[in-house]
Amino acid sequence: MFLDGVFYAAIARNLAMGMGSWWDLHYSFGMFDHFHQQPPLMIWLQSFFFRINSNSIYPERIYCIAVGLLMLFILGFFWKTLNPDDKNCFWLPQLLFLSVPTISWGLRNNVIENTMIIFDFLSVMFMISLFEKNNVLINFLLAIVFLFAASLTKGFPGLFPLAAPACYWISTRNISIKRMALISVSLIASIFLLYFILMMNPSIRKSFQDYLTSRLTGFPHTPYANATNRFWILSRLFIEMSLPVTIGLIIVLAAQRKNLLASLSPHQKSMSLFFFLVGSSASIPLMTSFEQRGFYLITSIPYFIISISIIVIPFLKILLSRVKAVKASIFQIGIGLFLISGIAFTLLNAGKAGRDQDQLQDVYILRSIIGSNQIVGASSSALNDWALQAYLVRYANISLTSNNDSSNFFVQKKSDAAFISSSYESLDAPLKSMQVYKRK
Repeated sequence: MFLDGVFYAAIARNLAMGMGSWWDLHYSFGMFDHFHQQPPLMIWLQSFFFRINSNSIYPERIYCIAVGLLMLFILGFFWKTLNPDDKNCFWLPQLLFLSVPTISWGLRNNVIENTMIIFDFLSVMFMISLFEKNNVLINFLLAIVFLFAASLTKGFPGLFPLAAPACYWISTRNISIKRMALISVSLIASIFLLYFILMMNPSIRKSFQDYLTSRLTGFPHTPYANATNRFWILSRLFIEMSLPVTIGLIIVLAAQRKNLLASLSPHQKSMSLFFFLVGSSASIPLMTSFEQRGFYLITSIPYFIISISIIVIPFLKILLSRVKAVKASIFQIGIGLFLISGIAFTLLNAGKAGRDQDQLQDVYILRSIIGSNQIVGASSSALNDWALQAYLVRYANISLTSNNDSSNFFVQKKSDAAFISSSYESLDAPLKSMQVYKRK
């Protein structure tokens, strides 16, 4: 997995094993003994999967599968609610959603956005019902609950649905500007009140203070800034959305060639614009910081996908109705074979390392020599290898430290100068990149 995903899995495992608490997460004794780099909700939820079997390599993967399937279900369910005339075409937004590279990448790599996307999407869907005056109080409360949960998953980025009332007013004009302002103020005030109540607890307040310090120091050049151009995230968005957009264009052009184009209804146009604006509210603000990564866009993807789906679905339905049954059967068989081959490929590669194979093998050997739940002295190069530390914490709960006075073992890279100490002896172990020493 991507390094961040290993981090979160290791912390969730630690929490499941009783190391750290919800508001004071623990990574290792040598690094992030008190982990406040992210809010705790996603890690807390994932920790329940580790309570089943903390020694397996699969809890975080099962969690990612679960949230991925849940997102697909929610996407299909609300598509049917929003588009009752096209409810049988719920598979289109699901298919386009999965075609976006960063979605499948995120699900494989255990990023926090996998969880935040669900909470934010649910919040926006309940806001739509709120705008349409359906069960106003219930939908308002549900929108607040899921919006608050999104912010507890990844802080400020999870609050972009606060722009949804303005997006709805701009695109549909089905609500007055006064009602739009009232809903917006009520949402903001409710979130503020919930956090005000939380901050009355000293430990929770300390956790968020540390989070804000670690993430926003020097903003927009935050400690984790990696971009030199603010517009990089937009170029990445165009790349990620290129396949769904291309599919949509092909459908529209095919319909035009067969003279099947019909004008979209005003409702379809306005709702397509609404979802496009909400997606923009989730992605464009990312330009304010120089910390930009492709998977940050994950939470904006479903809104762009629904926007595209609303535009193309009338034409797609006409095209599909003209496809002969035999062609449709061949298409279905092809999809079935593709799905079966994908499952077979997954099963055949289960348990195999996708990256860092030699390093992972060394971690397993070190675990067999040193044992689990240990604090081990390490050279500076080993300490600076964050992937090595992450694998040791995740798969062996071994913490590396520069203070080896009380450590029974010492590890270093084979590329380092030989470790010479009268207190330690070198062990002959089949390690490929590491060398391990044991106290005499």
